[in-house]
Formats: sequence, C-alpha cells, structure tokens
Amino acid sequence: MRAVGTMRRSTRYVALVAVLAVVVLGAGLWQWRAADGDQGLRYAAMRDTVTVEGRQDIVVMNSLDTTQVQAGLAAWLSVSTGTLHDQLGQVSDADKKTLGSSGAKTTGKVVDAVLTELDDRAGTARMIASVELNV
Repeated sequence: MRAVGTMRRSTRYVALVAVLAVVVLGAGLWQWRAADGDQGLRYAAMRDTVTVEGRQDIVVMNSLDTTQVQAGLAAWLSVSTGTLHDQLGQVSDADKKTLGSSGAKTTGKVVDAVLTELDDRAGTARMIASVELNV
C-alpha cells in the first residue's frame, strides 16, 4: 500500500511541475510577443543605431589625408546633407590643389557624443559631440 501512495504523490508532483513549466513558458512567450511590438524598444534601437552612425560620420567629417584629397572629399560628400553637402560638391580644383600641397593629415576621434533630438517620422536627428583632432 505504501508504494501505491508514494507513486501517486510522485505522479502528482510530476504533473504539478509540468503544469508550472507550461505556465512559465506561456508567460514568457506572452511577454516576448508583447515586447516584439513595443514602440519604445524600436525607438531605443533606432536611437542606438543613429548614435553609432552619427559618431562614424563625425569621424569622417573631421578626417582628411591631403595626399588623397579627392577620396576625402568623396567621403565627406557621402556623409553630409543640405547646404554643407552642396558646398563640398563645389570645391574648386584650385582649392583641391592647395589642400593636396599642404601635406597634412588630420584624423578625428569622437571622445563623446549624444543625440539631442531624434525624429523618426521626419528621418532627422541632431547630435552634439566632442572631438579630438590629430594633425
């Protein structure tokens, strides 16, 4: 008789553990699914991506090897927009030659940067940064 009672308790214990496991799994799946559509998470991921890309673009805009002026200007054009982009596209051949003859090489390094604005609907962002320049 004792063996039958122990077996029933073991079966109940296993069933209880199985039910708890299903409940925990269900709750976890529900939370995961709820987080998948969370706009706050998407915005945070976008903010992080924009911050990384912004830092990289700041490095590009603050770096120039004058032995490769054309490549440097092309890099600047690839990361700039608006009026600055237009101005960079109009650099004269004389200015390019002057830059090339200087023999300087400038490398920018972002020490710290932070987004001050991010408008995902307009596709715009503003960032402030401190940059270390080595010439």
